[in-house]
Amino acid sequence: MMQNKTLYTLAGALLAAGALLAGCAKEKGGTEPAARSAITIEASIGTPTKVTYNGDAASFTAGDQVSLYAWMGSATEIPAKKVVNGVVNTFNGTAWTPATQMLWSPVKENHYFLGVYPKKYITNFTADAYTLGDDLMIATELTGIPFKENAEPVKLSFTHALARMDVNLRFRNQWEETPEVTLVSAYVKREYTVNYLTKAVTATGDKFIVPVAAVSTVSGYDRSFSGLQVPQEGLTEVTISIGGSDYVFTSALPISLESGKVTTLNLYVGRDKIELDSVTVNPWVDHSIQGGEAVVPVTEITFKEGTSRNLNTGDTFQLTPVFAPEGATATDCTWTSLNPDVATVDEKGLVTAVGVGATNIECRSLDVKAQFSVTVTPAA
Repeated sequence: MMQNKTLYTLAGALLAAGALLAGCAKEKGGTEPAARSAITIEASIGTPTKVTYNGDAASFTAGDQVSLYAWMGSATEIPAKKVVNGVVNTFNGTAWTPATQMLWSPVKENHYFLGVYPKKYITNFTADAYTLGDDLMIATELTGIPFKENAEPVKLSFTHALARMDVNLRFRNQWEETPEVTLVSAYVKREYTVNYLTKAVTATGDKFIVPVAAVSTVSGYDRSFSGLQVPQEGLTEVTISIGGSDYVFTSALPISLESGKVTTLNLYVGRDKIELDSVTVNPWVDHSIQGGEAVVPVTEITFKEGTSRNLNTGDTFQLTPVFAPEGATATDCTWTSLNPDVATVDEKGLVTAVGVGATNIECRSLDVKAQFSVTVTPAA
């Protein structure tokens, strides 16, 4: 009986201890506290839009996945042992669900966070190697968040690590109709490394031909193209391929491709060359072209004074060009006398008769020109 009594006493003690442990677990990390101490996230795109080769999206969409990392110790250094190590979170359209439960460390220290889109398991956090492909966005929370019961979701604002290049084309009148463009490409570096804590992207390796895809045409242009690029200062060549011919734009100075920004090239194509209209660099959120007027080219030039005039030597005569179409903006006229011994013309179109004979006064705007006939006779 003594043995049984001892066994009953031991069993009772174990039951009591079990109840005590269960109570402690419920207070400090059992089923309910584990739910309360789970790490959850809210992710948004700080500067829309998310960009892929298939188009733009203003926010995350159902099925998007990000990788999450969390650690303690220092905001400037990620330790080998992490609180959360690359757990994939999937967006269902309203909330993010982790592949495995993420828990706050019970240690009352600050937690630091890193999110990466698209998902990727990372081993090198200061110089991770990439080849240009999908969009890359990074979110960090480095101010430090301490563990607390019923913690709010960690808010992560993702920003673009890559650059974007838009190319808008306008064609000269050597084509009767807008030609089909078979390829638009930039000669740039496509390899790069990323420091996730600083979000710094460094272009590496050699230059390659990188194509950009056709997109909806921007108003005022004939064709538009857009594509992701590695941030760098080395963009100097853009090639437009039309009907088996390559038209190469070469910039005298390197053009900037910046993280999270759109570099827009507006180009004229024709007469076996490409001319630069304007270059702008804007935040990714801005789809409009700012910093330069959208140029409407001149298609025809006439003169308000008609087509010809007789003058005496010493006479002056003001020519007034009329540009078509109405609303044309490229109306800078270059004036030329084809025989300055008969008549001269200044930069404002003022003609002066200087010698007997005939000549034409020409007004040219880019590759469009018009001529006015002048006949000079001796003064009476």
